[in-house]
Amino acid sequence: MREGADDHALALSGSDAASSGPARHRSMDAALEWSFGLLSPEERRLLEVLSVFVGSADLEALTSLSSATGLRRGGMVQCLSGMLEKSVVVTKMVQGVARYDLLGVVRRHVQAALKREGRFEAIARLQLAWCLDMVAGSEEALVSGPHQRRWLDSLAREQGNLRVALGFALDAGDVEAAGRLAYDLRHFWALRGQLSEGRRW
Repeated sequence: MREGADDHALALSGSDAASSGPARHRSMDAALEWSFGLLSPEERRLLEVLSVFVGSADLEALTSLSSATGLRRGGMVQCLSGMLEKSVVVTKMVQGVARYDLLGVVRRHVQAALKREGRFEAIARLQLAWCLDMVAGSEEALVSGPHQRRWLDSLAREQGNLRVALGFALDAGDVEAAGRLAYDLRHFWALRGQLSEGRRW
């Protein structure tokens, strides 16, 4: 991330939408800006990355986007702990694995800032690449074998993120990536009884 990016990241309260919107929206923007002001530059970058994971994300997924945060695993754990203490991030345990998420209003706020600054697509493409890599490794295991259940559960946990990645690829005109991701998910959709969703994509 370029030097000085943190000076304007997440600066929503001064936007046209915030200054002209209803009073309650301006109050919400102000409250969020105050919360974000408590974050370190590293935590802000991690917050931006987490905003593209609509279905929440575990540590492995976030670590895979380290090029956008500049954080290694240890630093990421430290940042997540700090963000949890500041109540900017929420966490839940899913099958014994901690997953990190944002409240909807926080996610919308962060994504709006990224889109205004022209930085949303670069992060979303990293998330799409992560989805493609993850799903590509599942095809053989889903057809048969002792790891079929593990892969089904894993992909089910990430289904929200997979849908977001498919939607982003189509909106961005990346038909090749969207087609590859949908093709690699065909066994998952069939085994989960979601053939109608597969046909729709």
